[in-house]
Amino acid sequence: MKERAEAMVLASFVADSHALGVHWMDDTNEIASRHGRVDRLLPAPHGSYLAGRPMGAQTHYGDQTMLLLRHLTSHRGFEVEAFSREWRERMESYDGYLYTAKKDTLENLHAGRPRIGVGSESDDLSAAGRIAPLVYLYRDDRNRLLETARIQASITHRAPEVPETAAFLADVSWVVLNGKTPTSAIAAVTERDPESRVSELFQKGMDSVVRDTREVALEFGQGCSVGSALPLAIHLLAKYEGSLRDALVENVSAGGDSAARGMVVGTILGAFHGRDAIPDGWIQDLRSFREISVLLEDLEATLQRP
Repeated sequence: MKERAEAMVLASFVADSHALGVHWMDDTNEIASRHGRVDRLLPAPHGSYLAGRPMGAQTHYGDQTMLLLRHLTSHRGFEVEAFSREWRERMESYDGYLYTAKKDTLENLHAGRPRIGVGSESDDLSAAGRIAPLVYLYRDDRNRLLETARIQASITHRAPEVPETAAFLADVSWVVLNGKTPTSAIAAVTERDPESRVSELFQKGMDSVVRDTREVALEFGQGCSVGSALPLAIHLLAKYEGSLRDALVENVSAGGDSAARGMVVGTILGAFHGRDAIPDGWIQDLRSFREISVLLEDLEATLQRP
């Protein structure tokens, strides 16, 4: 399990970086004409919110996931007060894109609101997509994993469906690490609470698996909200379950908020397939690869301590 857990974390960062060159480009025809099949990492284009970021860098979503991984390593676990403080300090001096959820969360922190639930009212998928480091650390403690996934999401996003989605995705990842396929894991997790809004979105994605991905993306929406991005991510997981590479290429080809969706897809398919499924060139071009490897080694040492 350890090797696939490592691949899970690495694949989530690779997926985020893979989306950098086309993130928030909505026109799928423009993506195809400009880049063809996006089977490599790209720099952020001029004029985008992420302009200036070189090939292999992370988006603002990946940067926050790295912050979480560093936090778990330095504290040997998740500590709400410390993570909230570290997130605030990082974002106050952040030189990347400050999207609405970040700005609103910073304002709430400055106003002295409680750490849990201090997040913005945003319902975007990104906070639920950054869970891979938590799944790695708490892979032997399912209950703690689900609780922590909810809490870390609520620090920046308090719309109810975001923490719930984080817990659902963490549970699917846990089930996959324990031997199930992604589609069977999705079915098992949603069966526990079939009437919930998140289960409905999971099922919506599963029901679309036989359809063309671009057609589905246009119907569901290419935006960042859980209502749009989650079922499209589930569609990608189910339709391209056999190939992490194909799933991520089709993800960016679908346009829109491909970074958040990519992190979800990368986490779960990375846990399923292992490191060999991640293209070597993508790993070699990933600027954070060495740091991720060192942090995971340190985190693993924490798990081995009595």
